[in-house]
Amino acid sequence: MTLQEATVAALEEKIGTLQRVLRRLTVASLGPGRPGAALQAVMRLLAESGECRARDLCTDLGVGAPVLSRHIADLEERRLAVRRRDPRDGRSQLITLTPAGFAELQETGDSRSALLRRALASWPETEARNTSEAVDRLARTLDSYLREHPHPPPPHHGPDAGTPEAG
Repeated sequence: MTLQEATVAALEEKIGTLQRVLRRLTVASLGPGRPGAALQAVMRLLAESGECRARDLCTDLGVGAPVLSRHIADLEERRLAVRRRDPRDGRSQLITLTPAGFAELQETGDSRSALLRRALASWPETEARNTSEAVDRLARTLDSYLREHPHPPPPHHGPDAGTPEAG
């Protein structure tokens, strides 16, 4: 089954809008001095993954090594994460949250959840549950595709789209 271009474009636009609003929601739920939205994203991924390699975090977050290194340094300075050399590969580092990092993540998550609960107070439970299931399915589908196709070719646009280029 092939999706229409207009449907894909609309979905992409709605996802972009959702990303921006969720970033604002995260910022709105943070108190003064709390790690910002970018650090929160790193911390959530560390909490989900447990101890993991920096390279894997870069892939999962979609950021380069210099950006991640700055984020990890900031988390280390705040004593929310630690890194150590990977004993299996001395060139790699393993990163994990500290107990303080888990506590910080729990507090900010509780604050964000309370804000989300207030924002969605007018939604019927079934609509919220159905939306949650649809978002979960979308996330799993996209994640699965990207894991199976880590370097997808760029889309080809032009009059002969869909046909191999003559070289």
